[in-house]
Amino acid sequence: MTEQEFLEHYDACHKRLIVYLSRRFGHDISQDIAQQAWMLAWAKRDTFRRDAAFYSWVTRIAINAWLDSRRGLSGRAYVAETQMTRDIQRVMRDTHSLERSIIVDDELRAAQARLRRKDIRLFKMSFVYGMTSVEVAEKMKLNVNTVKVNIMRLRDRMAS
Repeated sequence: MTEQEFLEHYDACHKRLIVYLSRRFGHDISQDIAQQAWMLAWAKRDTFRRDAAFYSWVTRIAINAWLDSRRGLSGRAYVAETQMTRDIQRVMRDTHSLERSIIVDDELRAAQARLRRKDIRLFKMSFVYGMTSVEVAEKMKLNVNTVKVNIMRLRDRMAS
């Protein structure tokens, strides 16, 4: 699955997934479960069988993420966060095409201009340096859930 296909599926399924998770597990935890599920789905996007429904696949990942969190397992989330961080770092270092690099640089500068200072710091820690949400929370002296929410809001601001 290409990055573009994954983003299209994300756009189509994200709100529906949040509604489902809110009904099943409660609103306060649904955002965290969804974030974890999307990170895992991103890391495992090459294992998605095209004969299956994407929403069903990502919903199963979300339920498994919730079950893992109830059991105290965080390995899946760590693997997904690490994989996503590596992917982002790889894209940022990609210099094969000068034209693409210029476009990416311009887009990053434009996005950075829309961000506040603490958002830029959060972006660097999470995506450039590859720190987990727990590490970022310790470094910024914030609650882990606050960091997760800020990361989601940061993604929304960068996308707009």
